[in-house]
Amino acid sequence: MIFKYLQMAVTRKDIMSGRAWAPREAIDRKDALRMATRWSAEYILREQELGSIETGKWSDMIVIDRDYLSVPIEEISRIQVLMTIVGGKIVYQHPETATSPS
Repeated sequence: MIFKYLQMAVTRKDIMSGRAWAPREAIDRKDALRMATRWSAEYILREQELGSIETGKWSDMIVIDRDYLSVPIEEISRIQVLMTIVGGKIVYQHPETATSPS
């Protein structure tokens, strides 16, 4: 779901209607990612513990099915989360990628 909003920030187009909203306000995909991570942590005044992968910070993360920085812009919203890791534990794994323990 977050990737839909990242795509809209980059393209300034409504995904449903295709209408462009203030296209001169578009940002690049790296800034869109910072907006969802580092800048969000700063907004809630927790940048010392959240928002980036660094020593001493919480490192919850997701694994996605393609490279956000290189997929065509129109495909950003189709990026799928394959795994979510919180507190060092897998809390979500896409059913098609899950394997049974041996």
